[in-house]
Amino acid sequence: MVSTIIPTKPSPSMENEIRRVFYSLVGGNSNTSNEIKINQEAAVGGGTRCATSYNVAGGGAGAAIIYKQHNDQNMSHFFSCQCKKKQRCTDCPKPIKTTREAAFANDQAQKRRLLSSIPSIDRDMVGLTDETDGTTQHYIAIFRELLQVEYAETLRLYEQAYNQYKAELSIPKALSTDHGKRNQGVAEIKVMGIADGRPSLRPGDKALLRPHGLVSIPMKIQSGDNNYNPYNNNNPNNFGSQQAMYLHPKPQYVEVDARVLSVTRGNHTRKNKEHRKDHVFMSWVEDKFLDKQLRNRKYNVQFVPSSETHETCLTALSWLRSIDPAVARDLLFPSLSPKLPPPPAVDENIGDESEYEQLNANQARFVQMVTTRTAYPTKERLRPPMILTGPAGTGKTKALLATILQILHQGWQQQKRDQLHNNPDGITPRILICTPSHTASDVITQRLTKLLLVKEQDENGINKSDIETLEYQQKQMRNVVFRLYDSTRAVDSVPVQILPYTRQGGDGNFVLPTTHDLLQFSVIVCTCEDAHLLFLAGFTNSSLRRRRNCLQKDAEQRLRLSGLELRGTIEGANNPHFTHLFIDEAAQATEPESLIPMSVVVDDHPDATKVEIALCGDPRQLGPSIYSPDALEGLQRSLLERLLRLPVDTYGGGREHLMGPLQVDSCMTLDDMIEYSFQKIDYRQHLSVFLNLSYRGHPSFLLMPSKLFYFDKLKSSTAHHQIMNGQSSDIEDNIWIRSTRQVESLSENAFPESLTSKQMDWPMVFHGVIGKCTSMAIESFFGSNCWCNHAEAEVVVQIIVQVIQAGVSSASIGVMAAFRAQVVLIRKMLRNKDLGNVNVGMVEDYQSNERDVIILSLTRSNKELLNADVNSGEGLLHQPKRMNVALTRAENLLVVVGNPNIMKDDITWKEWLEFCRSNGLWYGDTGG
Repeated sequence: MVSTIIPTKPSPSMENEIRRVFYSLVGGNSNTSNEIKINQEAAVGGGTRCATSYNVAGGGAGAAIIYKQHNDQNMSHFFSCQCKKKQRCTDCPKPIKTTREAAFANDQAQKRRLLSSIPSIDRDMVGLTDETDGTTQHYIAIFRELLQVEYAETLRLYEQAYNQYKAELSIPKALSTDHGKRNQGVAEIKVMGIADGRPSLRPGDKALLRPHGLVSIPMKIQSGDNNYNPYNNNNPNNFGSQQAMYLHPKPQYVEVDARVLSVTRGNHTRKNKEHRKDHVFMSWVEDKFLDKQLRNRKYNVQFVPSSETHETCLTALSWLRSIDPAVARDLLFPSLSPKLPPPPAVDENIGDESEYEQLNANQARFVQMVTTRTAYPTKERLRPPMILTGPAGTGKTKALLATILQILHQGWQQQKRDQLHNNPDGITPRILICTPSHTASDVITQRLTKLLLVKEQDENGINKSDIETLEYQQKQMRNVVFRLYDSTRAVDSVPVQILPYTRQGGDGNFVLPTTHDLLQFSVIVCTCEDAHLLFLAGFTNSSLRRRRNCLQKDAEQRLRLSGLELRGTIEGANNPHFTHLFIDEAAQATEPESLIPMSVVVDDHPDATKVEIALCGDPRQLGPSIYSPDALEGLQRSLLERLLRLPVDTYGGGREHLMGPLQVDSCMTLDDMIEYSFQKIDYRQHLSVFLNLSYRGHPSFLLMPSKLFYFDKLKSSTAHHQIMNGQSSDIEDNIWIRSTRQVESLSENAFPESLTSKQMDWPMVFHGVIGKCTSMAIESFFGSNCWCNHAEAEVVVQIIVQVIQAGVSSASIGVMAAFRAQVVLIRKMLRNKDLGNVNVGMVEDYQSNERDVIILSLTRSNKELLNADVNSGEGLLHQPKRMNVALTRAENLLVVVGNPNIMKDDITWKEWLEFCRSNGLWYGDTGG
């Protein structure tokens, strides 16, 4: 039994930074957070409505105190309840923290599902009455349950997959050495394959380390108190105000409470097994005596997932409960299309000519949609979110960046006109851009800052060879764009081009800027989860409006006390700080995750100018990773996808369902399809745009994805793109067609009669393999994703060898497999042939990534396991979104390896096989 919990080096925290910004906004001191009594039962968040009237009689200080009374509840709720673990308020959800609690919650959820299934957004929400308050409460209840079930399942998977027994820890040398000082507070454990595990082990997760045997703990006590132990959190005498004394060490069982700092993949090109193991770095104790006592021991290691994302989503749901129910319904269940005047003219010169000199018609429609709403802001009601959809390669990010540049350009031009006519009341555009992942946010930051610099240089006639001026422009851009990171984000994981647009403290960790800088930024880019930092700091449209209203009332009170009369009104107090919210890759975010940035920008006050929201992504490709089968229905469907499915006129509905009547009795085909706005754009021009012109990959790659997933609406502009870039299609095609012939030479054509209709210039091959699935525990951990197929793996390696012989670089080849064990097996076989540069991963690893050559291994060959795959959301059969991603990652050559007997049981793969057969693309086994 553990008698003492030993803390390790504390992780970087944004708490002090959030307090600094928060109290800077309210005008108070960050050290006087308890001066005003907090109402713990008040709803949390910057968007909280307040019915208390303003009574400012004490000037600026009085205004600050009143503003502080209305906002301190946010800080108290998060830090007092969730961080300091004190008595919780009624609105603070109790997170699941231990495996025992997780198992209990999971059991309770299963018992409830025996009586009635978990509620469905589609089934239970759309058909409700107009009681918007009840609708919002029901919505919150649904997602609270789904989040709890998902977190409980994640805890179970961590315990099943990651726990280590009798593990050896690598701890730096003695702290007195230079090496020890550099690595103080860090421990390391090596585990084979843990970097490939799902769910992923992430920085911030907890690691509980229990050394074998008794450990001598020094008894640090206060004078006059022989029972004091600073490591015992339950000791009521732990006040630390007396002079410290030390007693003899006492042997006892201990547990080290550590945090995961980073996970790095081992060197898989090395034959030594120790070198191939993955590295997990964790925080470690800083006390020299404890460090010495804990060395040279075996440890049992239990990893526990961080509850930060879980609690952040719950806080966003609590915010949703606090706002006006009518505004919440307009946001989540819109029913009316906006009626707007004709759109303003669009500036065609919006950036780098090589990339943005021309937008296609649908991209221009999206830019026009957003700029029209921007030109005609409203206070009446929150407009429905705009939606930009389209498959990979159709230029969604390009259209998004062009829109942002247009908004900023028009806003800056309007500011100049306002200054010229002495009209300071115009709305200054400020944009919050969020994505589900750091990678996507980094890409947007890099491309946006590059385009802004180019536009600035073109407008001011700056010579690109003038280094000093260019450096000055880049420094100025730091005041325009800010990339927000949490302090737990490792600096060395951030691209060096992004660092100038961040803020770092003296210890090198990321921090929040000063309040003055935050108010000046035109664009803030962050992940959806990190947007919660702005919410906690009170840097929301709602909080900033209340601050301006308090200052306005204070100014009016001062005028009255001075005997002066105010003629007219003070304008601009109800203007939003953030005028736009763009969520890119929104189809990869859960619905509660999308609510986090919305809690920053949505202001429900009737006099507030409403923010414009746009969601960008492809709901026909992979959504967020959900591990609980019971939460798949509600959490894996994004807000973007659900809005497109609404049976209302707003997004083109009005029928029983947007997809129309089902033609096939299968929930994996038409039931998952979404009807985009292809027609009747006259009354939907301010709601959604579908991009159907693809700039990526060979035109033949689009034929089947377009038919299977996009209603045959996709078009290819590859030939046009090559001509515009001066590329010779003949030279490019030769190497890929030559590679195709090399792959085809491995076997005979499965249907020789189809050779008469064979498309010789299509770089696409299906190679049939009748193999067998075997279960392979991945070295140190187990899971349901441990299936491999040796026959398919051998064929994949042969194909790679043939492609390389045709002159293709190994670094341009990507291999996708349906299961993690197949990935590990193929990597091992490639290492044996010194082909470690070939990228091998699961389908999820290739989301938003492409390769010149893609070789896809379907792996599954056992029919009896298909139902288990479907229930767990694994594999590539009966998984249309995963199939869509797999077939659209190749740029120049696509090879699919699979068992045709199994593929024929899936209606979509069966149609794809028929396509290969009729065009002479089927080689290898034909199946039974």
